[in-house]
Amino acid sequence: MSYTLALLTSDPNLLRCQVDLVKGRLSPFAETPRAVGLGYVEADAILLRKKPGSVTPLDLGRLVSDVSSEVLFFHAGLPAGSSGAFLDEDVMPLRFRRWLFMHQGPLANPVATRQSLFETMPAFLARQAKGSAASELCFLTFVQLMRDGGLSEEFELSPQLVGARLAETARRVEAVERERGKVGSLGFFVTNGRVMAATRLGSGSLCYALLEGIARCERCRITESTPDTSPLVRAHRRVRGVVLASEPQVPPGFIEVPEASVVTVGHNLEIQVAPLARLAS
Repeated sequence: MSYTLALLTSDPNLLRCQVDLVKGRLSPFAETPRAVGLGYVEADAILLRKKPGSVTPLDLGRLVSDVSSEVLFFHAGLPAGSSGAFLDEDVMPLRFRRWLFMHQGPLANPVATRQSLFETMPAFLARQAKGSAASELCFLTFVQLMRDGGLSEEFELSPQLVGARLAETARRVEAVERERGKVGSLGFFVTNGRVMAATRLGSGSLCYALLEGIARCERCRITESTPDTSPLVRAHRRVRGVVLASEPQVPPGFIEVPEASVVTVGHNLEIQVAPLARLAS
């Protein structure tokens, strides 16, 4: 089992405080994850931290204690499709230039699907595949769709455009899987640090929440009664964010994304949910 979380915030300096706010609402980890990965943006660079091997105790707040970023991608668990040994490069999130990607797996036919996607990939992109997981080829399929539209290097992109390419990625992978009789989990997450999108297609629950203000913050010693005279307190009161999470049960304050849907989040934190078929057409 794997766990996936994505967060886009209006204030990079309060990302850690928003993580503290959210983690109490989420389900505790049922078992020690075999691998943990973080992806975030710092000085316009996409950075990764990966911890292959058993990680215990797992405290997300501690993992991000020194991270200041507009976006956070977090994945805990085996890489999608892995049942034992795996490469460090397979641990998510995955990165390609300014893009981060996660897969809430597994696929039904990971080996065959990886090979099929690899064979249809342009050579220059196929050479970028460093790991052994099919998830990486799903990611590169998204990159290919963005490149075909001349969008892969664009910084200011509409979330709907990114969501449409991610939806098309899910449909392409679905078609490859269906040829072999069974379709696995196609829960994909992607961000360029400005906008983010996620698909729910046979991948279990996906939910989102809009975070508006922080009344109490143990990290910064702020309570509901702390006066608003401090700039730090005022920043806590007005910070906003959106979190996406793969949860077995929808937590309090979260809204479930319907099956076969795409959820997009803009830099202004506007959330939109649309049927996957409409965006992928």
